[in-house]
Formats: sequence, C-alpha cells, structure tokens
Amino acid sequence: MLVDGDVGLIGGTSAVAPLLAGLVALLNQRSGRRLGFLNPLLYGSAPRGLFRDVTTGTNGAFTAARGWDACTGLGSPIGDALADWAASTRGTTSA
Repeated sequence: MLVDGDVGLIGGTSAVAPLLAGLVALLNQRSGRRLGFLNPLLYGSAPRGLFRDVTTGTNGAFTAARGWDACTGLGSPIGDALADWAASTRGTTSA
C-alpha cells in the first residue's frame, strides 16, 4: 500500500475498512444516489464479474475456495465493474 509516498505492507480489517468505504463513496457518486445496505444487492442480484474470485490461500482459520468462502468472501472487488453496475441498478437498498 502506498501511504504518503511510502510503500508498506498492512492488512486486516483496519486496512480494508477505509478502502471499502472509499469504494462505496465512489459507487454512490457514480450511481447518483446513496446505495445504502449493499448486501442484498451483492449477494442477491449482482451479476458475475464484479469480483475477482480468490481461490487459494488461508487466513489461518479458513481456506479460500471457488465462489464465496469464509476466507475471502465474494473475492476482490473490481471497482470499475462495480461502479458501472451500481450506476445501472434501480431502486434503493437502504435498510
């Protein structure tokens, strides 16, 4: 990760939470509305191709596998694909 011009390795929830928050802000901007609670859309009607499936590795407790798994979830988000999809999605997901 590049922070203030320095390259470093960080991980875990503390690293991904602000990155995901930034991605959701961009998705809201691209769609022109607040998308709200995304889980129903992502786990329900979302098409394939929005995430890169991570199929190898472990987090020490769970092992990555094809499709959803407890180690990597849906996979690594593909920002442009998610933004295009969010812009074309109708309705609200706020809960």
